[in-house]
Amino acid sequence: MKVLKAVLIVILFAAVSYVGWLFLPPQASLEKQTLDLDLGASFKLVGFRYNSGDPSLPLTYHYFITLEGEDVKDHTPFLITTDPFVKLKGSAENTLALVVNGKIDAYTNDVWVKQDDGILYHWYVSLDAKYVR
Repeated sequence: MKVLKAVLIVILFAAVSYVGWLFLPPQASLEKQTLDLDLGASFKLVGFRYNSGDPSLPLTYHYFITLEGEDVKDHTPFLITTDPFVKLKGSAENTLALVVNGKIDAYTNDVWVKQDDGILYHWYVSLDAKYVR
């Protein structure tokens, strides 16, 4: 009787663990870096492929303005698009002009970047969007 009880408990535990594993949310993650452009004065324009973990959703690409050597995982991207080949059309003092040929999911044209000395730098971003299905 004790053996049967132990076997049933193990089977129940295995079944509950399996069902719990099935309903775990997919793990979203930044994957391969697709863009790394130097903007001068220790600023960089970087892009990463983002996998939402949901196979029914397309891969998106997240773009950030960061300091050299800074981790982007703590930052919010200023551009989320399906275009892996965003091009820098022009760059002037704290101003970027980009060309995007994909669907734009999120975009903000004001980007604030905090340097190590605590000073905030304001970047203005303009887009030339050419989405064709």
